[in-house]
Amino acid sequence: VLNGTLVEGEAGKLADKLKGLGFEIAETKNATSAGFVATRLRTSAGVPVKIAETVKTALSDYDSINLEPLASDSGGIKIEVIIGKKK
Repeated sequence: VLNGTLVEGEAGKLADKLKGLGFEIAETKNATSAGFVATRLRTSAGVPVKIAETVKTALSDYDSINLEPLASDSGGIKIEVIIGKKK
């Protein structure tokens, strides 16, 4: 979970929410830049649609959720979320 906002601790808050849904969180940190408007939900090719939809539902507090493929050299990461602006 990457924090692409200017709000400190936002990635940790979302990580806690996802943990509560049974997801394992590999890391939380700041994105390479801040001020993202749209939230990006990136998934590896093998991630079932139902799981991606569960994560997307958990992101309902955020504005504009863009679904994108995750690069194949993602180091074993299955899902990556870059948080953007809240609604």
